[in-house]
Amino acid sequence: MSYANKNNFDEENEEVFVVTIKELIFIGIVFVVILFVLYPKDIIKQQIVSEQSSYDLSMLYLKNLLKYSPKDESLKLILAEQSLRSGDIEESLSLLDILIYSQNPKIRSKALLLSYELRKSAYFKADNELKKRELARELKKLFYYIYSQKIYDEKKFDYWYREAVFNKHYKAAYYFLKKELLIKPKDISFLEMGYFLATKFKDEENAQKYIVSLIKYDIKHQDKWATAYYYYLINHKRYKEAKKIVERFGHLSQAWTIRLAEFYAMRKFYKKASKIYLQLFEKEKEYEKKKEYFFKAVSNLQAGGYYQKSAKIARKYQHNYYNDIEVRQFLLKLYLQTNHLDYAVELSKKILKSIFK
Repeated sequence: MSYANKNNFDEENEEVFVVTIKELIFIGIVFVVILFVLYPKDIIKQQIVSEQSSYDLSMLYLKNLLKYSPKDESLKLILAEQSLRSGDIEESLSLLDILIYSQNPKIRSKALLLSYELRKSAYFKADNELKKRELARELKKLFYYIYSQKIYDEKKFDYWYREAVFNKHYKAAYYFLKKELLIKPKDISFLEMGYFLATKFKDEENAQKYIVSLIKYDIKHQDKWATAYYYYLINHKRYKEAKKIVERFGHLSQAWTIRLAEFYAMRKFYKKASKIYLQLFEKEKEYEKKKEYFFKAVSNLQAGGYYQKSAKIARKYQHNYYNDIEVRQFLLKLYLQTNHLDYAVELSKKILKSIFK
């Protein structure tokens, strides 16, 4: 131990003792030995863990304690945590790579979780693709073990859901997502992914549950979800439910009105289908589309056996098509089939009149 004069600080020239590094280490070792002799080991561990001011000093104590208890895995785990806090990630990982095979389930679990966290951090800091790919493989293995052994914290389902997606483990992602949706049933992003994964894993009950919730809560994209749900129901031949959806949204847009008409025609509600097509016909400005709706309005009445009504509807709107050969042929054939020779003669005269104007 050396000393120095204190001339610059006071007038009494008192001697100041300076401790060298070696002496400090020696004192530390002696202090650890005394602690180890006088106090229970668990109390020493608690004091080291609670030490926040000097991680280097804590690690010094830990390493010396390990000399006396080289098989103490709890000390190794504390040392790994302290190494991480001091920035020595490599030492921390080397300790954790041993502890993940511990026979003590608590030690093993903590080591696995901490090892995953460290490797995830290293993945984002990696400066080359080869290293990133290597770390990604390690992370997938660790994640699979954490998930399969249920080591995860059940209070952090959202965190583990994101980690499952990161590791492309969609079965685990779906598991965590369902848990999270029990807590946040109105979360649109979770509901959207829930619907996607439920469909992927053919979980029809939850697929329907999630898409109904999306229709209810995702107002901005309600039309998109309602459309998807409608075709989902149609594909699964659940026509009663499909009817409720298409009738609910049928008058909100032209696209839905067309779906409503198509649904009625498909389910052989021909009179209703004709009525919707006539509504579309009357609103439409574009000629070819208007003609299409006219044909469908009349044809659905014919398909339903409403022959006289089909002829009357056709006659009501025939003035739009005196110069259209395709429609004229369709109308003349219709009038003859329904025994309306008078309609056919009337139409023929008007056609001739329009030609010789």
